[in-house]
Amino acid sequence: DYRTEWSGITKSTYSNNNNTNSSIPIVSFQQCQNEITQLFASISNKKVMVVGHALENDFEALEITHPISLVRDTAFFVPYMRQVRTKLYSRKLSVLSSEELGIDIQLSSEHPPPLEDEGSGGVSMIQNDSMVGHSSVEDAAAALRLYWNRCIEWEHSLGYPLSSSGGGGVAATSEWDPLSMYLDGCNLPVAMRGVDFKELFANPPQDRDDASNENSSTTDQPRSFSITSRKRDKGNVLTTDWMPVFLSALSPNATPKLDKVLILWDGAKYRDILKSSNGKQKHQRRVFSSEMSDSIVAEITKDGDTVDDVLFDRLCGSDEAAVAGSSSHQQIISLSKAVNILSFDTANQTSALAEDRLSHYVVIRRKGGGSKTHRRLFDKLHLRRPDEGAVCLSGLTNKLQRHSWKLARELQREKGIEKVIECELRRRQDLKHLVVTDDVYLTERLMRSHDVVVLSFMQFSNMF
Repeated sequence: DYRTEWSGITKSTYSNNNNTNSSIPIVSFQQCQNEITQLFASISNKKVMVVGHALENDFEALEITHPISLVRDTAFFVPYMRQVRTKLYSRKLSVLSSEELGIDIQLSSEHPPPLEDEGSGGVSMIQNDSMVGHSSVEDAAAALRLYWNRCIEWEHSLGYPLSSSGGGGVAATSEWDPLSMYLDGCNLPVAMRGVDFKELFANPPQDRDDASNENSSTTDQPRSFSITSRKRDKGNVLTTDWMPVFLSALSPNATPKLDKVLILWDGAKYRDILKSSNGKQKHQRRVFSSEMSDSIVAEITKDGDTVDDVLFDRLCGSDEAAVAGSSSHQQIISLSKAVNILSFDTANQTSALAEDRLSHYVVIRRKGGGSKTHRRLFDKLHLRRPDEGAVCLSGLTNKLQRHSWKLARELQREKGIEKVIECELRRRQDLKHLVVTDDVYLTERLMRSHDVVVLSFMQFSNMF
């Protein structure tokens, strides 16, 4: 389906093993996705701002994200929207272009726009030569013209987030140190695709200078692999490839700043594969980076070492008593204060752009039984038993702050819930590591340290 009516693309648009200049080469969706992700990451080490109309549709189709502070969407710029009573509605790009710029677009060659000296209307600098649908190039040019038409007013309304000094009390960039992100592959609905494990375990780890170091980045040569998850939605199974998300999150201008993404699996999971390939039942730790980026690393623990213990020892140290001593510095706050800290003012555009600007985050623990309605909410938050697990509500990204605030408000609406929960306030500046896991016991162990924040897969899915 070329969606010709909206794209102006037909079968003849693409080249098929020919090198005509007028044709577009056919590439796989993954290649297209990777190239756009790399383009959006940075150009000449500079931030990339994306301008367009109703961009959420394009991002959703490409399965990518982009920092909201670097997005200018003409469909949601308030002066360009249509107000009906108390509600605002987006206007069509063709209407905006005609009314704001005096340029008619999205007209086929059968009905070309008048020349500038033939009528009052303007003419697009890039005309649509297609007789069957829109021109994406013409639409993109119109959106960019609309941005430049009011760019000073637009940037002023946002507090000049791209300027070096900032404005309106909003810093230009996040000042926090980069975080290392770890995914507990054994306790998340994710899978690693594209790796021949029989071939991997049949060969010993590469003889590298740092292979004996537990903190070394790799022990094997880079490989091509993907990290995917599946979700059932209205009878359909939707597959998400997380590699483009990781690449985008590792870009210099992403928020929060990440220096690496490490996905870990228990070595015992691959014992049968190892036995069938070479007759052995145990293997050594295997670590390899992605061919896409050295900062995306997959690790299979040594057979007998669980991901839980590896993560805890690596991030918190083996001395649990020393880590537990940090509890003496707890700052307990009310649920109402937690809601205020996480509050998200959707009417304030400057606030909406302030990603990862919260100076604190909140850790919620269950301390008592609660009512039946409380327990249903606790099950959703993985707080199934008192004194087991924890929920971290933070503002590392715009989307995650909104999601955290909604969860806090949901707790606040439950009558009497403050009697059975405890809210601890922690400082954002102390964070060094971000762990994604649905393991309640691992979460409880890791949260003894103040430099680790833990997210569930539900929260992780609402982060980017």
